[in-house]
Amino acid sequence: MVGAMNKEVNNSAHNEGPVNNGKKIWLMPLLLLLWISIMFSFSNIPGLLTLPILMKLNILPEIKNPQLAKELEYVLRKSAHIMEYAVLFIIVFLTIKTLVAKESTARGLAKSMLFSLLFCFLFAISDEFHQTLVPNRTGKLFDVIIDLFGVFWGQVVILLYVIWRRQGS
Repeated sequence: MVGAMNKEVNNSAHNEGPVNNGKKIWLMPLLLLLWISIMFSFSNIPGLLTLPILMKLNILPEIKNPQLAKELEYVLRKSAHIMEYAVLFIIVFLTIKTLVAKESTARGLAKSMLFSLLFCFLFAISDEFHQTLVPNRTGKLFDVIIDLFGVFWGQVVILLYVIWRRQGS
């Protein structure tokens, strides 16, 4: 199993992954900076409500029941946290594999995953702290846990991709 994963990590991360020369090496770091900027800008908006936007775009019908609207808004906001941190994890992981990771083994994959997890965890903490500085926003430890749930799903996506590529080889 480890031997097959070593081969897969080597194939997917170096032979068919981003080219580590010229302009292409900067694609992932630029994408990472863009994504972090987007996340930071969302954290900077006091009282951002998702539900009214979705209703205006006709994605959801108008909800007349205030309690239902409040509960749905909560679920939508937490789901957005999960999605944005799953994407963040994937982008951080790919950036590390593009710029830093030289070790194309299962151990190298594990190191990249661990460093990506640490980066996302620290970013989640800093994001919650940042929200304490924004009027009408609060920083909550529970939101860091929700963010880490998104990181978990990002890890699942990466691992499923590695397994899928290995089976295709």
